[in-house]
Amino acid sequence: MDVSEGFDRPSFHVDIDNVVNVKVGPDGLERTISIIIYYFPTDKNDYFKEILEVQDKLEKAFTENLVIRQGFVVFPEYISSVKVDGVLQTSFDIISLEYKPEEEADGESVFMMGHLNFETKQSKD
Repeated sequence: MDVSEGFDRPSFHVDIDNVVNVKVGPDGLERTISIIIYYFPTDKNDYFKEILEVQDKLEKAFTENLVIRQGFVVFPEYISSVKVDGVLQTSFDIISLEYKPEEEADGESVFMMGHLNFETKQSKD
């Protein structure tokens, strides 16, 4: 990470570290994005309590699924935090599953198996 020293403290810097795409079926894509949040505490020499409080808040903030927009949700996984040279580094992966909508004969968009109908019959034993 290359952050110039001209920033105010306390401050955050967010970095995307890695992106992995995996095809799922004929029309799906699973995308894993690695995120690192750097937290620079108020005082670079006296930061222990402040870093613990911020670490707790960050880990709580990213334990729930994140709704980006209606119908598009990402799932944070593997949240971890370390302190390196007085800077808190909290990292996690977010996973999104994306599917290209199918089209019905009338042109209406259908999201994968959304309109399946099941019939059950009871056997006469």
